[in-house]
Amino acid sequence: DCAASLSSLGQIARGRGDLARAEELLQQALALEQKAHGERHRDYAGALKDLGAFYAFARRDYAKAEPLLRQASELR
Repeated sequence: DCAASLSSLGQIARGRGDLARAEELLQQALALEQKAHGERHRDYAGALKDLGAFYAFARRDYAKAEPLLRQASELR
C-alpha cells in the first residue's frame, strides 16, 4: 500500500540522516492512512507510532512524540 511505502521511504531517509525528508514522508503516510481508513484503524495507529518514534528518537522532540505515541497506544 502507498502509505506503507511512504513510511518505509521515511525510515530510509532517517537512516541516511535526511531528517527533514523523513519527517515529510512520515507525515504524508499518516495523512494517507487517515484519509483511507479514518482515525480508529490499526494502520492509522501504526503511522502514528512511526511518526511518534521518529520525533522521540531522531528529533528528540518528546513534546511532539508523546501525544502521537499515546494516541497510537490507545488505538491498539
